[in-house]
Amino acid sequence: MSRSTPYFLKSAVWFILFVLLTGCAADEDKQEEIKEKVRAGEHDKAVRLAHEYLGDDKRVLLVMLEYIAYEKGKAEKEAYKKNVVIEDVDWSTDSFGVTAVVGRLLNRGEKTVTGIGIRIACIKEGKTVGGILATYPVQIPPGTSKAFHRRLDGFTDCHDLSIHITDLGLKDWQ
Repeated sequence: MSRSTPYFLKSAVWFILFVLLTGCAADEDKQEEIKEKVRAGEHDKAVRLAHEYLGDDKRVLLVMLEYIAYEKGKAEKEAYKKNVVIEDVDWSTDSFGVTAVVGRLLNRGEKTVTGIGIRIACIKEGKTVGGILATYPVQIPPGTSKAFHRRLDGFTDCHDLSIHITDLGLKDWQ
């Protein structure tokens, strides 16, 4: 073996590593471009780019498509929250210190709400001092409302309640 063989092998190894690393960096750049489209709300364009850039690697493509679908669903839920209104809220505390909260959930959108998460917080002297998350597996078709109620312990000294929607499930109206 000549002295140039190890040098050739070293050069070949460095070249292969360079190609692999720059290829990985290019893939990361492509994935970052797709994620930027998702963050901008351009989900359809992100799907097209994912197929174009990652079509050769099915596992990476599937993971990216799942990420896009998850973020799209999250964005749709967040945007739809303005269509669900909490109304007719009333609350009272009984002699045992249990606070009863009642109200209605009105769906003013075009999709069916399949479940809802509500945060109820106790406001005392202008500050939030406690709260709970309540979930309701309800079906609220478009243009309808459903009653909700919750009994709470430890809300006896509340001056006011803060109630807002934290999450909801959706399905298209058929």
